[in-house]
Amino acid sequence: MSGDIDCVGGRYRVEEVAGEGGMAVVWRGTDLGRRRPVALKRIRANGRDPSDARALFDDEIRVTASVRHPRIVGYIDHGRDDEGPWLALDWIDGPDCLTLLKARAQPLPIEAVLALGEDLLDALGGLHAPPFAMVHRDVAPANVIVDVHGRAFLTDLGIARDLSRPRAKSPGVARGKLGYLAPEVLRGAVHGVRADLYGAGLVLWEMLAGRRVFSHLPAGETRTWHFAYGERPPLREVVASAPPRVAAVIDASLALTAAPRAQNAAVFRQQLREAARRDGVAPSRLALAECVRAVYSPSEPEPIRRRAQVRTTILSTPPPALVAPTDEHMVADVA
Repeated sequence: MSGDIDCVGGRYRVEEVAGEGGMAVVWRGTDLGRRRPVALKRIRANGRDPSDARALFDDEIRVTASVRHPRIVGYIDHGRDDEGPWLALDWIDGPDCLTLLKARAQPLPIEAVLALGEDLLDALGGLHAPPFAMVHRDVAPANVIVDVHGRAFLTDLGIARDLSRPRAKSPGVARGKLGYLAPEVLRGAVHGVRADLYGAGLVLWEMLAGRRVFSHLPAGETRTWHFAYGERPPLREVVASAPPRVAAVIDASLALTAAPRAQNAAVFRQQLREAARRDGVAPSRLALAECVRAVYSPSEPEPIRRRAQVRTTILSTPPPALVAPTDEHMVADVA
């Protein structure tokens, strides 16, 4: 998408950069046929190994085109031109959760976080279940977008994997954002849908705490060890005002092994609902919308969302798994 090209596929006008990561760049554009905004995604020209990036992007296009869910950013079109493959997606008029939290510079209220959790777990439940039966593998604040109406959407299926088609990877290699990979993934254990539930719980923890779970630790090998083996700080130790039962459900989702977590996204969602009811709080889409509108105006150009880079994490001496995995849906690779 060079400077002299402003239209993709003869139909999608390119307008401005909306986000960029280690592998791809997303532009805001307009579907000239239907006069609606779209998100246009391409591989970065100066990114990772071109053949590897293209293979991953081809996988993303295939997976994205096959998934339809009201809480997952929708596929519109794809194609290939002189600059390589491109993917057109629904445009969500709002920031991702990473941008939202940084722009607010303070935690979200509990009512807003519960509404966010409802939508995120709804999306994961749909993705995990037939006919899709996939694990996302990259659930993180940068991949959850909230629109101005207080609706949350899961995005970026770039490294999603079909549960029925496990793929072998090299030992000690885990693909995803290091700070959001479930501990069992970093330990090289087989894993399934509960690894995604860990990511969802971490998103909710961070939205309520207003910080990353291990932000108090120094960077480097020590932090990596804590990601795989360190106990996560209980939410109420960081946010004393967090409702106790809701905090306990979120803390359980961050367990070092998969077994203590909810069996699936629907159970996690129900646990949050029941805990909220007993704590006397309720999800509010209006509260979530107000958080978005306070930092984002749909009438102004979309702010650049610089997504956290999806990187391949290589553990030089991967330690053995602590326990045998217990997920109902198991896979054989560690990535």
